Amino acid sequence: MQHPDVSGLVPFPDVTVEFSPTTDPLDMPVWVDITPDLRSFTINRGRSSELDRVEAGLASFVMDNHLGQYDPTNTDGPYFGGLRPFRQIRIRAFTEETDAPFTIGDSFVGGEDVLGTSVIPIGLFTGFVESWEQEWDPQPSPNPDASVTISAVDAFGVLAKMQGIALNSANYYSSDAIAAILDVVWPNAPRSFEQGTNVVDYTATSLANVLTTLQEFDASEGGLFFAAGDGTLRFYNKQHLGLYPPASADTWGDAVDERQYQNLSTSHDEGSIINDVTAMLFDGSVGVSERDITSEAHYIRRRRTIDTRLTLVSQAQELALNVLARSSSAFLKITSMEVGVRDDIEWLDILNKDLLDRVTVKRRPLHTEPGIVQDSTIQRITINSSSRWHWSIVWTLTATLRPNLLTELQASFEGSVAGWSAVSNCTLAHVAANAHVGAECMTLTSVAAGDMSAHVVPVNDLPVVPGLIYSAVASFQSASIGRFCHVQVNWLDSGLATISSVQSSDVNDGTTAYTNASLTAQAPAGAAYAELLVVVLGTTAAGQAHRIDTVGFFEGEQTAWTPGNG
Repeated sequence: MQHPDVSGLVPFPDVTVEFSPTTDPLDMPVWVDITPDLRSFTINRGRSSELDRVEAGLASFVMDNHLGQYDPTNTDGPYFGGLRPFRQIRIRAFTEETDAPFTIGDSFVGGEDVLGTSVIPIGLFTGFVESWEQEWDPQPSPNPDASVTISAVDAFGVLAKMQGIALNSANYYSSDAIAAILDVVWPNAPRSFEQGTNVVDYTATSLANVLTTLQEFDASEGGLFFAAGDGTLRFYNKQHLGLYPPASADTWGDAVDERQYQNLSTSHDEGSIINDVTAMLFDGSVGVSERDITSEAHYIRRRRTIDTRLTLVSQAQELALNVLARSSSAFLKITSMEVGVRDDIEWLDILNKDLLDRVTVKRRPLHTEPGIVQDSTIQRITINSSSRWHWSIVWTLTATLRPNLLTELQASFEGSVAGWSAVSNCTLAHVAANAHVGAECMTLTSVAAGDMSAHVVPVNDLPVVPGLIYSAVASFQSASIGRFCHVQVNWLDSGLATISSVQSSDVNDGTTAYTNASLTAQAPAGAAYAELLVVVLGTTAAGQAHRIDTVGFFEGEQTAWTPGNG
């Protein structure tokens, strides 16, 4: 295959476009190469944010049609009778196995170039033709042109047109429920599944939409179900990345020695705020609610109810807390990145990226440090080409969660109260009951009438940087008589002397549910450490107990709790 003169341009990988004119949608395809007719293409796969469902992926291919080869009425055309909607189609890119920069001008035959160098095919999009849109110049014309735009949808477009099956069981894991449906409606669909961890109930009639049902299982897991670029149906469980994945080594920035992007988009708005989340169990009789009171004060109350197929209250609560943590705060975030294209770009790495893969992106406004450093997951991949030899690639990004800087024990007391010590007028105890999250909590019991408090130890356990923003959260519940409570941070210098203190608004803890308190503040000049305290005010006698659970300390504005990671 001969390329036009592209000397002086950055090298892009070659691509092949193939379709299967002789097979039906669910059959094994028999691919026919139609690459020589390709003029341009677009691909759009994924979702807008991590709290949205993955949409059916879309692609379009503009093909030369001046010989009428894609005219379904042309009885002499090479594909006559095969130009039907829902024929399978795919586009793949090829890059060298050595991961060296790709060289323009090679031609590929059967997965190898004419010189015999082994290359790696990478699926960019695999799907099904929705339409063949014919375009041609009016006659007469001195140089008449004709083209066809092939619009295609990925496997989700097929699943969306299927009706379900009756599987009645309350004992499926989420991944097993998805697999059981696919085994019936599309048994030969390529798939790669991680084992789900949440237990779901599947009770449905044959009229249920297959894609809607599969995505309900996915949402109940808090994982990700999607069609990959090579057509594989993938399922990631909620533990795929971990709650706090380590920073990605794939870093893109605006410094000369960094892997550079072409463009960035940012946002700092209230449009995606959710601060009151209810996760409903499958039968609809129980809803587990979690709220961020501080976020409600800043942005008014924003509610979301999630209908799930979960059967366990603990898993519904975990899902509600996870959504709350990802959506209750507003901060300046990087929302998309256009990949920078340079002569030394590593195409194998770029094109192998798919949904939920991670990148770290740096932006230094006015070339100042530290700027924005955002560890991100890819939520959408968009590729636009003006020709086969020039593309743009844009990743829609979501920032990963800020880690809770406390340890798991300090944050949730599942096992002991190690890492905490009484400060004033109380004794501490570990209690295996009455927890906010999990099964265990910490109690402060008054020694006498008056205020009581406890703090994280050692007091130099939480280092801070002057000028940065930090947040603290804690949940309180009274065992007998409600009192005002708050969470407090003392800013300490390097010698552990107190510089200043800040506390949350006082909240009144009740006996039937936990009440959350939180604060966000800037570390002052000279601060080296944060001393984190929980405080109960005005006990009236000795022996009054108050429960503490779900405590957190975060860099940045984060007023919803997540488990400890420090």
